[in-house]
Amino acid sequence: MSRITVIDNTFNQKLPLPKFNHDCENLRKIANKTLGDLQSESGILIFPPRIEDTDDQIKDSVIFILKENENSFSLDTGNLMGFIGRNDTELNICSRFTHKIDGKISEKNDFFLHYMLEKVCHINLTNLKSTRSSDKIFDLLPFLFPQYLISALRQGVYKEYQKHEYNNSNVRGIIDINRHIRFNIPANGKIAYNTWEYSFDNPITELVRHTIEYMRSSNTFKYILTSNEEVKAAVETIINATPLYNQMERNKILSKTSRSIKSPYFYKYRDLQKICRMILLHEKIKYDSSSNKIYGLLFDGAWLWEEYLATILKKKGYEHPENKKKNGVIHPFIDNRTGRFYPDFYKPKELITKMKN
Repeated sequence: MSRITVIDNTFNQKLPLPKFNHDCENLRKIANKTLGDLQSESGILIFPPRIEDTDDQIKDSVIFILKENENSFSLDTGNLMGFIGRNDTELNICSRFTHKIDGKISEKNDFFLHYMLEKVCHINLTNLKSTRSSDKIFDLLPFLFPQYLISALRQGVYKEYQKHEYNNSNVRGIIDINRHIRFNIPANGKIAYNTWEYSFDNPITELVRHTIEYMRSSNTFKYILTSNEEVKAAVETIINATPLYNQMERNKILSKTSRSIKSPYFYKYRDLQKICRMILLHEKIKYDSSSNKIYGLLFDGAWLWEEYLATILKKKGYEHPENKKKNGVIHPFIDNRTGRFYPDFYKPKELITKMKN
């Protein structure tokens, strides 16, 4: 496994590698492409799960720019942090405030990124800091799972057509001759038939249920599912929707959910599906060299920084409007017609007046 570590918002980061050609082949598949292009063809997750909360242009932003020379190459990075990789080449993008040891940077020491995630997501990463895992970025996934679950459930519980087998006198589907002969000869007034019906208990909701049960069984992650009432309600909704859950069918469900959801309505379940598979497969997702798929977890650094500031400034009386959605407009002039401003933060008029006096 070749692991390359860089920092965000930095230009011309020179990275001499012993396996230059091999790593470049994988990096070329990611470099100079927009996040929107990569997200549609890979296993990349972007946080926050609600893309409308972030910069409107984030899908058009490039994760990194690769500059190739004869004997080395360099990278330019932007606002995105986290990790992204292909096959056995992985690029970790840490924050600029990463603690260095002997002049070297490592995602293990990216304490400021973890701190911002704690404050913004209202999670406790104390247990994560004490783990011995060599890949803590993957250990972050269970802490982010509730955000993706709640976001997806805002579209309702996922449902799709499922095949059901019946054996009764109320025929409303295709008769199954083999089952009918096996169960209803001699005649008993029943007919065996199959029908397709919308069902909440399907491979996708079962995948989410398996993720929940996996986290429940972990001393490190089980408290996340009861961190607040909204999370508990979301977990209960999935449990109620999956009465056919069977712990022994986890591999079967993983196999059935290998392809992304196509439904245009339940589009937020695509990211939920990704994070569930990444949690259940853990590092296995990275070593599937036969697929050549791109995988990763990326944080919008600009959004994360702004939301972190909000946790501090709100206590000081500042308002944090949803300016990306054009909410929280300010009219600085008396007539309230001329001039429209959508600030990131502002204090109400009475507080501003008090400050001037």
